[in-house]
Amino acid sequence: MENTEALQVQVLQLEELNPRNLPEFQGWKEKQQKLVTDNPFIKITDNKSYDEAKKRRTALVTGRTTIQKQDQFIGSKIKDFRSKVSDLSKELIAISLPYEEKQQNEVKRFEEIKAKEKAEKERLEQERVEKIKQSISSYYSDWKSKIDNLELNQIDLVKDVFEKSTLETDKYGEYELDFQEKVQLLKGKLTEKINYLNEKEEQRKERERLDAERKKLEEEKKAAEEKARKEREGLEAERKRQEELQKKRDEEAKQKILEEEQKLAKEKAEIQAEKDRLAKIEADRIAKEQADKNAKEDAERQAKLEKEKKAREKAEQLRLEAIKPDKEKISKFIESLQFTLETPDIKDEKLKDWLNQTLIAQRLFKESMELELSKLS
Repeated sequence: MENTEALQVQVLQLEELNPRNLPEFQGWKEKQQKLVTDNPFIKITDNKSYDEAKKRRTALVTGRTTIQKQDQFIGSKIKDFRSKVSDLSKELIAISLPYEEKQQNEVKRFEEIKAKEKAEKERLEQERVEKIKQSISSYYSDWKSKIDNLELNQIDLVKDVFEKSTLETDKYGEYELDFQEKVQLLKGKLTEKINYLNEKEEQRKERERLDAERKKLEEEKKAAEEKARKEREGLEAERKRQEELQKKRDEEAKQKILEEEQKLAKEKAEIQAEKDRLAKIEADRIAKEQADKNAKEDAERQAKLEKEKKAREKAEQLRLEAIKPDKEKISKFIESLQFTLETPDIKDEKLKDWLNQTLIAQRLFKESMELELSKLS
């Protein structure tokens, strides 16, 4: 701070000043020329050359901004030579500015190429994922239809083909767990279907057995009636005895038939109850699948909204970055607003006080403008 004040005093004592002789600019032309030599233009072909291009661009920008800072410092202290200092600054900046702009254009060109490559890669990845998901969905739908239409004589063949199909997991990649989840659901449905068909077959066999027993009883009844008829012709007493015996047998047969019919009715009721139970299981499963599907769609919609929000935030950030150079230009312009003459020595106290208030108002006005500029977006 003391060195700076000493420099300011020295500058204010000079009556004539050549900007090229200022110590603040000594050696800067050589530095700028060396900066251009040390940081030549480089064409970007890969990530390594991209990083080097940005490094060289940064060095060129730093050289320019350093001179601009010197310009601002000297300009604020040497008002009478402001135009000469500004001309010299522009002359020095002009040495490296074309190289800076050319390098900046090359950096932006390569960044645009990388952005397009990234977008294409993301699109291909999305297509691959959708293809896998569609394949899993089709696999589940096809096998569900086959299981629903399964017949008893197809069980062994369908089970064998299904087990082989569950081994083809490589094509599902990172979604193998989703595929295995569908496989487990299909296995459950296949087991339920096989159990249902087996139970249905057992019930059919049982009905055939009961029908055979009823037929046998009817044949026995006919044989007994024929025997009684023949015995009635020989002996009346025997006929009566046989009639009583036959009556008893008839009652027993009727009772047995009644019991068998009641048993068959009970079995039919149990079969219907089992059908109702299986139908309820299927309805519950369908409801669960629909609920899972709705939850998945909600999650996908939420992810899409989040992605759109991030895109808007990124666009806003890029817009703010884009207007940043213009805001810096305006800020420098505001900073340059000042009286061109030295503050006069005023004898009248009121006028002197008014002048001081004016200088303060000027400073506050500049600060207010800077504050309002910072709030603009």
